[in-house]
Amino acid sequence: PNTYCASMICCCTDKNFKTLWGRMSSITSGLNDRMFFLYQRATFKDVTPPISVNTQDGALETRKLIDRAVSQGVYKIVDSSPLVARMNGDNRLENRQEIRAEKFALYFAVDLGYDEITEDCIERGLALVEYERAVKRRLRPSESLTKEAQIQNEIVDYLHGNGGKASERDMARVLHPARYGT
Repeated sequence: PNTYCASMICCCTDKNFKTLWGRMSSITSGLNDRMFFLYQRATFKDVTPPISVNTQDGALETRKLIDRAVSQGVYKIVDSSPLVARMNGDNRLENRQEIRAEKFALYFAVDLGYDEITEDCIERGLALVEYERAVKRRLRPSESLTKEAQIQNEIVDYLHGNGGKASERDMARVLHPARYGT
């Protein structure tokens, strides 16, 4: 209640995601800072027949943990030094990333049945934020204001993904320049 959260499932290729995300999130919107990207595996597991799993016991246990957390109301951080170190170090977290790390740490404390947020919970929260940062570096979502800038961003992304080298033929096969005209 009285908060907001939205999930967005894109289900598109890296290339299409970059183009679409660049249109949706402008520099001034702040969406990039507010989003957590979950990246798919590079290689998929083999397809297997569906397996039926009983989730009822686990769901009931999770519900008990959530009810306990709600009745507790406030969770204190045992030792905030890992957060402080990440807020002031060379690999400094941005404000929203630090807040997400705290919220992830709270999640771990609740899920593990703790009465307080331990250093281990904070380390896990920071690891999730590091994952987020790595995905954003990998995807490098970029904004473009003109069609030419979009094309240049696509070329740079393609070259970046190929170690800075590509034949014109390979690039044309992936980027389909004919759709932009001559």
